[in-house]
Amino acid sequence: MFSSLKVKKSKEGIMLQRISVCIFLLLLGTASSFSQIPPQQEHGDRKYRKMGLHNGNLVETLFWNFGEVAWWGRQPAGVWPKGTNHSYMDGVTPIVAAEVITTDGDTIHIVEAGYREHYESDPVTGVEYGWQPLPGYANPNQDYIAMSDNPLSWPDHWPNRDASWDGKWNGYFGQRTNADQESYFVMDDYCDHGQAFRGRFYCSKYDSSRGGLGMRVEVRGFQWSNVLAEDLIFWHYDITNISTTHYQKTVFGMYVDCGIGGQFDSNDDNAYYDIDLDITYSWDTNGLGDTGWGPTGYAGYAFLESPGNPYN
Repeated sequence: MFSSLKVKKSKEGIMLQRISVCIFLLLLGTASSFSQIPPQQEHGDRKYRKMGLHNGNLVETLFWNFGEVAWWGRQPAGVWPKGTNHSYMDGVTPIVAAEVITTDGDTIHIVEAGYREHYESDPVTGVEYGWQPLPGYANPNQDYIAMSDNPLSWPDHWPNRDASWDGKWNGYFGQRTNADQESYFVMDDYCDHGQAFRGRFYCSKYDSSRGGLGMRVEVRGFQWSNVLAEDLIFWHYDITNISTTHYQKTVFGMYVDCGIGGQFDSNDDNAYYDIDLDITYSWDTNGLGDTGWGPTGYAGYAFLESPGNPYN
């Protein structure tokens, strides 16, 4: 949640002039831990990585089609208000974890994420073991993620749609977008051959080259410029198990690395989880940004809903 407070002095003291709030909100789509057969033939690969820019309202941030939102050292990274370079995020990634039993009887936990650092990677190729983007969901002749307001970023044909969608937006709401700006990409964990389970666990009995848990994630970002939502980004994660393994224990979560006040002013940040509001948020201790700007606001993530549970 970003919150900026502007004040003005009067004879009565300090009066509230304007409060603006921004919340990064999560919506979890189909989160299936049961296998979906037949398995997909297409799979993620690092060579399909692309960058996107969400700036459809007052929140402005770079993001990547391997799952990371914001990136320390690159701007804009969770900037609010748009155009100020007042940064609030160093990096965010969705996480999916599951408990598995290896071929030699060990119980281990495999965790999938997509982040710029702290990754286990292939010792030969250097490819990170985690989320990687699938091909076909953006125009291959340019470097950007498919965005609803940029038809040049769309592919000629969407891999998961029939020909009637050619030249149309592959939107959550149909061949259009209800939001002022919508992004879309697909990623999976095919390339995860972590040392802890390499040769000891195969998620697919049909394809021994498929690594990880066999999870595929369709990701959408939504921004509305309406005053009621102008400080928000909604992220929707539609997670599907396309392996042949049934997982009894799975977890979805987010790794959020806040940088309240800028990318060189994160050492004095604090965080808190508000049970009543059901939101995790962070703030800067002295209320000043890295170049002395202020007052800083708050940055937070709130989980909205998951399928089949009306009470979360």
